[in-house]
Amino acid sequence: MSQVPLVGDTVNLELSSGALVGSVVYDGLPSMAPTVCAGSTNFSGQNSSGETVKGEAASLVVQIEKYGSSVKEVNPQRAQVTILSGTTFGGSFLAPLEAGQTVTAIESLETPLASGSIFDYSSENSRPVGACPPVVAPPAPPPPPPPPALQGTLLKLPHVTLLSLLKSGLRDLVTINQPGTVTQDLYLESGTLPAFAATRKRSHHKKPPPALLLARGAVVASSAGTVTVSLKLTAKGRRKLKSTKSAKAVLITTLHTSSGASLNLARRTVSLHR
Repeated sequence: MSQVPLVGDTVNLELSSGALVGSVVYDGLPSMAPTVCAGSTNFSGQNSSGETVKGEAASLVVQIEKYGSSVKEVNPQRAQVTILSGTTFGGSFLAPLEAGQTVTAIESLETPLASGSIFDYSSENSRPVGACPPVVAPPAPPPPPPPPALQGTLLKLPHVTLLSLLKSGLRDLVTINQPGTVTQDLYLESGTLPAFAATRKRSHHKKPPPALLLARGAVVASSAGTVTVSLKLTAKGRRKLKSTKSAKAVLITTLHTSSGASLNLARRTVSLHR
């Protein structure tokens, strides 16, 4: 045709008598994907449903002749179409396309007519080979949400006597809302208590003296939940409790996480009697 129809126009083939041989609604296809570009062997795009597709690429050179000029194809190559499904096609060229070449996609459809002849429709799309579209890096994944605030609870302490503490130590239950370490220190009430369990700050003051550490225990919680902490007497704590009939102690419970967060739970006073 001397003029490209508009998308949606109907193209008719008629006999000289005006009889209609066949007609096709022009859809503007085939089209080629932006990845059909310089340096790429890709050949893919959109085609009309049910139509076969061919592809080719070549450099076009104008040759000046005695009585005019002509266009000659240099280094032509055909595309290998390996995918033709519905309205998409795909394939590749044997050699990468070069900038300045012309790449062409051709779709066609043969329709048998009642007279036994064939109505052959073909549509061709040619364009120069341009630069490939820039590669856009995928967005970085969002950062993980911050961990919840560290929380925990010291459950009800079991009844403990001096004899039971000397014999088997102290066991209690602590809840923690995330993986971490639960540490407990049992100090004699008299003296200066540390701010956190399992820590003791040096003091340059002679009075009051640091509180005596009676027992210590720690357990690692691999997940949120309730853990059992077992406290064992220190050597000094055992000697002290053996020689006394009653004592008051303070239980300090501290939660730690691998990220460095710490939480000191409310202190509990424990009265010890024979």
